[in-house]
Amino acid sequence: MSARLSTAIRIGEAAKAIFRKTQSFPSREFGEHADQSEREHVGVEPMLLALSMELALKAWFVFDYDDPRVIKSHNLIKLFDRLKPESQEKLNAEFKRSVVPYHPHGFYFDYSIRYILHQH
Repeated sequence: MSARLSTAIRIGEAAKAIFRKTQSFPSREFGEHADQSEREHVGVEPMLLALSMELALKAWFVFDYDDPRVIKSHNLIKLFDRLKPESQEKLNAEFKRSVVPYHPHGFYFDYSIRYILHQH
């Protein structure tokens, strides 16, 4: 197995593990008498989701360029912009197919993966 593939797989698995962890957090819907200790995760999910996206973009970069050296940046837009154009198009098409129908954004004409990355 090439260095790029094993590195990309390792980074991708870390991204998936973080994403799965955020899905295991209890719901944010707390009643009047809810246990306040359950709320300690509030605010962690967005940070972990952004981290998983960062790792996923870095894995994609490693795969695109056949180079196990990962970009040293946390800026999601910069990471996305460094991907090959065809990879950017694939990711955006998948975003529009699998995310946009469930989370429409009526105020933004071109609701794309770039818009979401910019927000986070």
